[in-house]
Amino acid sequence: ADESVLPQFSEDEMAYQERAFKGLIGCAIARSIVKTVFKGHKGEEVDVDPVALGMHCGRFKGIFEEQCNRIVPLVTQGLNGKRSASRAQAEAAVHKGGACKRNFAKEAKKKG
Repeated sequence: ADESVLPQFSEDEMAYQERAFKGLIGCAIARSIVKTVFKGHKGEEVDVDPVALGMHCGRFKGIFEEQCNRIVPLVTQGLNGKRSASRAQAEAAVHKGGACKRNFAKEAKKKG
């Protein structure tokens, strides 16, 4: 393929794209962990300490497992030290702790 027709991005733009992509993957991983942890637990509180959540990172492979290990503390941080939580609390913690940022693109640009 003729590479001259491909868009050319500055280093800043490339760094921004990478941060945005990692943010989206991290958010998806955090949501997936919460979903898995609460599977079969309707309306009851579940153990959500970092070790319990971190055990679920093993099902991801390679860089995704590494990212999962970085995301788990953000989820537990959003729970303000709670050892157990309801599904609604855990889902809220994903946003509160910063694993999923509603305006990730703006955040990534700001940190630029």
